[in-house]
Amino acid sequence: MGDRLLKVIQISDLHVDPQDPVGQKRYQRVRKAVDPLRPDLIVNTGDVSHDGLAKPAMFAQLSGWLDAFDAPVLSIPGNHDIGNKVGEEPPNISQAYLDAYLDVFGDDRFSCDHGGWRLVGINSMLLGTGFEREADQFDWCVAQIEQAEAIGQNLAVWMHMPLFLRSPDEQVTGGSTYWVPDPPVRDRWLNLLDRPSVRLVANGHVHWYAAMETRHTQWVWSPSLQGLVVDDYLFPRGGNAVGFISYTLSADGVTHELVPVESDAELIRLNYPDA
Repeated sequence: MGDRLLKVIQISDLHVDPQDPVGQKRYQRVRKAVDPLRPDLIVNTGDVSHDGLAKPAMFAQLSGWLDAFDAPVLSIPGNHDIGNKVGEEPPNISQAYLDAYLDVFGDDRFSCDHGGWRLVGINSMLLGTGFEREADQFDWCVAQIEQAEAIGQNLAVWMHMPLFLRSPDEQVTGGSTYWVPDPPVRDRWLNLLDRPSVRLVANGHVHWYAAMETRHTQWVWSPSLQGLVVDDYLFPRGGNAVGFISYTLSADGVTHELVPVESDAELIRLNYPDA
């Protein structure tokens, strides 16, 4: 692809049950918004299913729906697909939930090269599980980064769960811990990704839009396409949105745009001290 611009669209948190007419309409609405933009790639950052972990038979149809987009779709799972982070309310992630997802989608991570960029997707729901696959994924990601740097590529990394809410060294307490990995796991990944080659880290999960920058990296939260907007008191302000993110990746870096999708949005406030 040389040095030409690469257009990537991130969709997240569709929360669709294919048997539900509301979910069918939601999917069609998103397709009608995404396909005319003619992206090179689409990244699905998880929770494509509405609790597929409890009804894994829906995964086959959802996989077909993703394949029907005009551009190739790269997918990683979310907590409603394979279970919540360890220590949260059940259902926690389990090997059985993960296996049901893998049986249909084939993998829970991805890597692909486009010109001067390597795009990497990780299964952030594994973080802190102690599963053998968690350690394998970390080693795999180290190798992906080292290989990309050796040939002068920039990296864009996608995951479901953000690594932090406001700052990399924050101490999150109370119900807000639901959104992020525990500090030891978070710090290990932050240390890995803290390098000039990592230009973008993007996530879903939070049902809120945000864009932040650290020394080398843009951190972008894609809002939910479900129509549910979540305002946790620790989130950055100004993220009340339903839509998806359109990225342009070039030799000069990354730009992004929030693309709203029409929806009867519901807003809920969480974990505010006075709530």
